[in-house]
Formats: sequence, C-alpha cells, structure tokens
Amino acid sequence: TPAKAGENMIMATIKDKDGQVISTLADIEITGNLPAAGISDVLVKGQNTGNGMWHFMFKEMIIPGDWKLKVDAFINDFDKVTFETTVPIK
Repeated sequence: TPAKAGENMIMATIKDKDGQVISTLADIEITGNLPAAGISDVLVKGQNTGNGMWHFMFKEMIIPGDWKLKVDAFINDFDKVTFETTVPIK
C-alpha cells in the first residue's frame, strides 16, 4: 500500500498448505529488485505484529516499475521457505 512510487507498506501473513496461519515464524525478510532501473538486493526485515501478521516499510520503492520481491520466511535458525512475486509500482 499504496503501490505508488515512494514509501510502501507491505503486510504479510504466511499460511501452511492447509491454509492455517503460521504464527511461530522466527523472522521474515523481503528482498526487492527493480532490474529495469538497475536496483538490486534491497533488504527489508519484517516486524512481527502478532497473530501471524508481519509488517514491512519499503522506503526504497521510489522508482515506478515491476518490482520483483523475494520473501524468505524463516521457520527457525536453520530452515526457511522462499517464494517470489512481482509488485507493480505506479
């Protein structure tokens, strides 16, 4: 939010394969890239707000484009699950 150039807020909830919220994650990090502008590996750490909800403030989204986000959800100190998505910033 608001998916416009400038500071953006991302809220994330990670669920298991059965759709149940995983509230015991050790940490979540998002790495942002905007290849068209030569921006890579902008790391933003999440803040656990409780009940499986994580809050991120992504101040670096100052250039519009299709930002590639890699989400690393750390189950514990040794195990993590990674997935990627694209977010269009206007």
